[in-house]
Amino acid sequence: LCASLCCSVFITTADELISLFNSATGDTLQTDIELRDHLEFSHVLFTGPLGVSDDGKCVAFSGVFHGNGLSISGITMGLGWFRHAGLFCSLKNATIENLVIDSSCSFNGDDAGALSASVSGPLTVKHTTNNAAISGQYRVGGFIGYVEDLEQPTVISFEDCVNNGNVSGSDNYAGGFVGSVSRNTDITMAISNSVNNGNIIGNDIAGGFVGGILGNMNMTFSNSINSGKVIGNDGYVGGFIGDIYSLCSDSITLGITNSASKGTVSSKQGMACGFVCVDPECNSNVKTTIKNSINKGVVNAGTNGCGITNIITEARNVVSMGDV
Repeated sequence: LCASLCCSVFITTADELISLFNSATGDTLQTDIELRDHLEFSHVLFTGPLGVSDDGKCVAFSGVFHGNGLSISGITMGLGWFRHAGLFCSLKNATIENLVIDSSCSFNGDDAGALSASVSGPLTVKHTTNNAAISGQYRVGGFIGYVEDLEQPTVISFEDCVNNGNVSGSDNYAGGFVGSVSRNTDITMAISNSVNNGNIIGNDIAGGFVGGILGNMNMTFSNSINSGKVIGNDGYVGGFIGDIYSLCSDSITLGITNSASKGTVSSKQGMACGFVCVDPECNSNVKTTIKNSINKGVVNAGTNGCGITNIITEARNVVSMGDV
């Protein structure tokens, strides 16, 4: 009854939160959750993520998680029997607000994010800070690992959020907020008044906010800053987005306004861009607009280096001051 009516549950301990998800049935836990105290996980049995059952099925969180400025600490999630790492196994029609993920936490999986490895529906994240280190192999992000293969129109937004945790991906996509956004039917993603301070390290594709995007989508950044180093080996690396890849059937629109990239961007053997790299060969129907923005970071590249971007549709009041 509680799940169907979206009632609110007050949580004061880690055990209470774990028990709430362990008792959930169906595919989603549809309830609002409000923290009334800091949650310490180091003294409880929690290999997580929340919502994963013993048979490996995932109950996605669908509701509002009110953090009330409180923190979650003491989670050390390694590469165990469930290969994805994050506080929740998945988020769908969810809002996360006023929450702090403490630096005593760490998340490591094939795919990983402090909040969740994956998103299966609309998501709003507000006034939330991640201080945890995130590591993985394929799709790794400070908050979310990946948003992929969603067939319905979906809106995802980050407002007044900060990532201070270092993000490391040993293979493909690594991003300060989201690792990968790809193969979706119709995605709108907005990042506003937000900051990435974490260092982002990826092998192939890495970005200060988003590792890479592919497919139909509209993405906007406003009043946001990347201050972390973004380092890659042999692929595409960008201060905001590592790579935009678009096929003939895709349509991608990117807008960046009133924003700054301050961290060093480096690709040892590939392309590096102060803001965003667009795939030189696969960029059909890509429209990029950057206004009132500045790059102050150094750009180092093995092949091509760009102070702002390699392909642009419109630029106004845009300055690159870092060495390239």
